[in-house]
Amino acid sequence: MEQEEGGAHSGPLLRYVNALAAEIEKKHPDKLIDTLAYWYTEEPPARVRPRRNVRIRLCPIGVCEAHPYGQCPYSAYFMKNLNAWSKITNQLYIWHYNTNFAHYLLPFPDFDELAADIPMYKDHGVVGLFMEGSVTSGGGAENAELRSYVMAKLLWDPETDVKRTIEEFHEAYYGKAAPPMLQYFELMHHQVREPPAGLGRHIWIYDSPGAPYLNAEFIDKAAELSRQAEALAENDGVRARVHKARLGIDYVRLTRAKRFTVDGEWYRPSDLNGLKEQWNAFVAGLGQFGITNLSESSPLTRDEGDFAEFMRPYRIATLENDRLRVHVAPELGGRIVQIINKRSGKDLLYQPDPSAKQYPNLGGLAVAPYSDYVARTPWPARWELEPGGTATETWLSGVCENGLKMRRRLWLEGSILRTRTVLENAGKEPIEALLQSRWEVAPGPLEGVSVSYRTQAGARMETPLIQPERQPSGTESYAGAEQPDGEWTIAARAGGPAIVNRFGKDQVARCFLSWTAKSENRVGLAVASERRTLAPGDRLTLDADYGVR
Repeated sequence: MEQEEGGAHSGPLLRYVNALAAEIEKKHPDKLIDTLAYWYTEEPPARVRPRRNVRIRLCPIGVCEAHPYGQCPYSAYFMKNLNAWSKITNQLYIWHYNTNFAHYLLPFPDFDELAADIPMYKDHGVVGLFMEGSVTSGGGAENAELRSYVMAKLLWDPETDVKRTIEEFHEAYYGKAAPPMLQYFELMHHQVREPPAGLGRHIWIYDSPGAPYLNAEFIDKAAELSRQAEALAENDGVRARVHKARLGIDYVRLTRAKRFTVDGEWYRPSDLNGLKEQWNAFVAGLGQFGITNLSESSPLTRDEGDFAEFMRPYRIATLENDRLRVHVAPELGGRIVQIINKRSGKDLLYQPDPSAKQYPNLGGLAVAPYSDYVARTPWPARWELEPGGTATETWLSGVCENGLKMRRRLWLEGSILRTRTVLENAGKEPIEALLQSRWEVAPGPLEGVSVSYRTQAGARMETPLIQPERQPSGTESYAGAEQPDGEWTIAARAGGPAIVNRFGKDQVARCFLSWTAKSENRVGLAVASERRTLAPGDRLTLDADYGVR
């Protein structure tokens, strides 16, 4: 069906929904059957058309929210889909996103986009809009009150004077504190407006506090404007509103204080005791406003649990030769947290934002056992450093609760870190398992970066990660003749060192690639062994090497 529909995943789904709608229409001729054009079904089909009683709800989940969609190259893919859907249905609705779902409190300067795109939807024949912000009962998303007011005005009248609407809200909501709060609003949008009106940054609905538009200069200016507004507030109610608006700035500073660095034999934040005090005060402040969630995915109580569990020092082991310096944190899943290329002084590994869930127990270079290729999480393992290592070689041992054991050798050869991991079923029952070794690297701006390899079928592949009319992110998997023939590299087309991952091609059954340029430049490469039923005592080996050339 997908081949008949030009490769669009929406084809089979829409055929099914049409058939369902045809049956429902017999008893309920006045009802519409709603279906999403969302993620993998966002691209419209080539042949099938929605029935008259089928509503298509198009979801622009991958767009840049800083700029009008029709003016941003990163949103061109969505405009192409919007134009195509609008030509084949008169029941087109939009599910529009208007907050940061990973960090509700973060400054989210999307008002220029809202002002342009709500009228744009009407011009494209859209007949309904659903605007999704913070969905939790505690609320608290950045500028939620102002955003709700402006959206309501625009939905009622797409020709609303948005600038005047924003000003009248500030005057009513902040009183004498309105002037510095309006300056803060403009400062936020200066970060994203195209030059010469601004700095031209992009924003996304899952941005981290480390996003480029939240630079130190902006944070400092925003904090000063907040102090000015608080001083001008004429009563406690206004002061509370100013304080609430400042939570996003405080949150950015707090998360940046969580950054782990290598300090001698330890991996830890620079001021752990100060960080704990800062965190406790911040959480207490959230309680004053009834805020229950910092993100869509989990309640504040989980964030508190993660903080208590992970914000502590971790001992590290170091491997070093004349080309590489490698830091390993056994307690963090046996994870390699840094690979320094000594010739450039740069870390090959992408460093996760400290605001991420379960930080610092993520990212880097790690190996883990999985039940199958689509499992979202591995079996947890407790790792320990074995005694007797050298400056360039060490061994780790890992144990899982289900009886699986691992032994991992790490050693340096020139500019390559070599790894060998042996998985053994030390239990009494057979276990289906595989090993996956993954690293996340930081190759620089992805606009000039390609992934290169030769397939096992002999074809030479060199693919730019950022391409026109596509989102600046994606995932791919390879198996059989299509997977790399024992090596793949990430390199800038302008030249310079290539980041390389080599592996035993006879040991690897699947390879996985992921990348994003959405406020960060990160590429993930993973290789997975065959999935086998390991009888008691059976072993499985995975060799994978990492470095530069």
